[in-house]
Amino acid sequence: MLRLENAISKGLKKETHPKSVVKCYPTHVQDLPEGDETGKYLGVDFGGSKFRVLMINCTKEECQTLSEIYPIAQSLLNGPGVEMFDYVAQCLADFVKKQHITEEETLELGLTFGFSVNQTGLAEGVLEKWSKGFNCGGVVGRDVVTMLREAMDRQEIKNIKIVALLNDSTGCLVSCSHEHQDCKIGVIIGTGFNACYVEESENVTTFSNVNNKPFVIVNTEWGAFGQDGTLDFLLTEFDWTVDETSENKFYHIYEKMVAGFYWGELVRVIMEKLTREGLILNGKGSKQLFTPGMITTEDAITVETSARGDLSICQKFLYDRLALPHAAAQDCIDFHYVCSLVAIRSAHLVAAGIACLINRTSFNPITVGLDGSLYRNHPLYHNRLMAKIPKLLKSPKELKLVLAQDGSGRGAAFVSAAFARELIREQERKRLQEIEEALERERQRIEEERRKEEEELERIKDEIRNARKFRFICASDSSSESESESEVVLKVKVTAAVTMIVSRSNSD
Repeated sequence: MLRLENAISKGLKKETHPKSVVKCYPTHVQDLPEGDETGKYLGVDFGGSKFRVLMINCTKEECQTLSEIYPIAQSLLNGPGVEMFDYVAQCLADFVKKQHITEEETLELGLTFGFSVNQTGLAEGVLEKWSKGFNCGGVVGRDVVTMLREAMDRQEIKNIKIVALLNDSTGCLVSCSHEHQDCKIGVIIGTGFNACYVEESENVTTFSNVNNKPFVIVNTEWGAFGQDGTLDFLLTEFDWTVDETSENKFYHIYEKMVAGFYWGELVRVIMEKLTREGLILNGKGSKQLFTPGMITTEDAITVETSARGDLSICQKFLYDRLALPHAAAQDCIDFHYVCSLVAIRSAHLVAAGIACLINRTSFNPITVGLDGSLYRNHPLYHNRLMAKIPKLLKSPKELKLVLAQDGSGRGAAFVSAAFARELIREQERKRLQEIEEALERERQRIEEERRKEEEELERIKDEIRNARKFRFICASDSSSESESESEVVLKVKVTAAVTMIVSRSNSD
């Protein structure tokens, strides 16, 4: 855990960030839902062979989610990027039309983009590389938000404003925080593995906190942890074999020890090794057992979570899928045990990562939002995390783990809702500031008038004093019996000035 904590600290600091394996990118998301949002907000979840457009319609009582899934043709996956974004814009227009949203309604939209993006602002991000079978031309090195905006312009979509770009783990955190305001960590445990968390802005020196807000969500990209050799002490020969045959050799080591994409293959590699050494199956394997990819993560979960003492599911899999009719009951027990070991190690490694993030924060209580196929589909994963995380915390904390409901999609929409809320608040702050500035100017004007009146009064008093001195020096018998004309005039001026000052003071 200390190694991961050090890697995270390096990623957060400007001077060490370039060489850090765990990049800890600031997401520029600084505002979370507060649970009282109202209105309509849109989200687009783009990151696979299908993408989804959704709208949340929040009232004081509830938030209703309406969504539609749109398939992506194979020709678009490898075609010009402009055509891909045009298709997304067309689907967005279709969805808006079906929801009877008029042109008079202006809606904010959040975009979850499930590819490697260098995010430079809340709604700015340059694509670094495609993955998952996508290879659209003319997109790498460009701002994906700008490309979608241009596509929306071509579709004459004028009433939708893209206000936020985020990844799936950020969406998970944001979605969960709508119902759990103490949610400060989001974790995706599925085909891949990533996490984000709420960090104090002053600790993220790679982030220009132009809004001077205390917190920002950090996207750790911690799946890459270990590719600098930090985790070599934990790696087994089976991990090295899986890494050797992977598409990204020596990369994403932490993810390969945890995520569902590699889980089934790790089980197969272990079973092959045990068979070849004669420790199981009487040393007799099969072509299927020795073929990479023949055991999936879903297979491993099904075998491990089968009823205790019931070997029928495991036996059927060994017989039918792996062509091992000679498998004995003990072989089934051993297969079940291997599946359990891989699953338990995965949960414990995830628990260590989550505990590391919790230890970095001062939030208590704290909720962790989780999503991903592995967490959703494995019935024992949640309990294993809950059993392990508290043991790894530096100090006891009130902890909850919750499944984020539709994290990527709803999270995008809720980010746009939080943006709209903060925009209204900023407008209100500016209005109040303008009022305060106007009041201050009026106060200064009144003070200036008072100062001038007081100066005028002092001048008149000086004139009176000087007149009296002159009268004393130049007095004559006739003038001693009555006031001089000039002194009478001065008294009249003084009386008028005093009356004016008193009158204005009363009116203020």
